[in-house]
Amino acid sequence: MVVIELGARRAARGARAAGGLLRLGWTAALVAAFVTFASEVVNYAVLSEPSDVLEVAGNANAFKGASMAAIALALLAAIALASADGWDPAWQPASLALLLALFLVDDGVNIHDGIADRLSTDSRDALGLGAAALYVLALVVTLVFLRAAARLAHPRSAHALGFGLGLLVLAVAMRGFAVASHAGGHHFEDGPRALGVAAMQGSELAGWILVAAALGAARLLPATGSRA
Repeated sequence: MVVIELGARRAARGARAAGGLLRLGWTAALVAAFVTFASEVVNYAVLSEPSDVLEVAGNANAFKGASMAAIALALLAAIALASADGWDPAWQPASLALLLALFLVDDGVNIHDGIADRLSTDSRDALGLGAAALYVLALVVTLVFLRAAARLAHPRSAHALGFGLGLLVLAVAMRGFAVASHAGGHHFEDGPRALGVAAMQGSELAGWILVAAALGAARLLPATGSRA
């Protein structure tokens, strides 16, 4: 009886902590998306000279730091999930952690931008195409693992994980459209380009925040064990 009572208390504490984490994740994702969009609009529609501080696709500002932090938190949560009860097979969250580590490095050194630049020029070569194929493959596998995690997770975290996954897919689709358009010789005006970048970066940042919060909550809540 004592063991059952202690287990119930532990489960209740985990549920409260998971609920708080998910609320924080949803709030942070909404704020991040709004700030990203507003910053890009102000930077290109209000200021006479764009500021590097407000450039949402910048390489050394708060937006880059926030993006890397969100992916790093998702990575830590995936590592924690690999040792959680009910996550079978455990290699799935472990493999997800490895892929998230790859994307954390990518976000820091902008590998994807180099690939996009190769594909957006007239001198596209086998190296650029091969790198793009490997990158897309890594993205697809990561999304598959995130989908698998959502199917095993408690419904409270699965909802946030599914929404975050959808935002990441949207960001990838917008990035692919931009690369394809540029490669085809179509160049957007500053206004539409700024709105597109804001939507893409906002979706990506909010998506990673939700994924991080959802994976963390999934560690605190019992897995459903369902693959349906």
